[in-house]
Amino acid sequence: WIAEGWNQRAIAHFALEHFEDAANDCHQTLELNAYHFGAAVGMGHCYLEMDDPFAALECFRRALNLNPDLEEVRVQVDYIQRQLEGK
Repeated sequence: WIAEGWNQRAIAHFALEHFEDAANDCHQTLELNAYHFGAAVGMGHCYLEMDDPFAALECFRRALNLNPDLEEVRVQVDYIQRQLEGK
């Protein structure tokens, strides 16, 4: 069980627009390597594509907890929070 193998498959699923499969593979990546912030970011993007901003926000926050230097993710979190507050 190699976490990066699951992550690479998630990337392939995402490119094919198989967002649920990609999110599942990102989840498996994080099960094997809880510090894989790239998988947390990827899973957030999957949830955005599946129109689930609450789950996406949770994933992006997890990624920021793992790597606080992800400025693009921080911007995404702020944007989603503002969008959700406006609903």
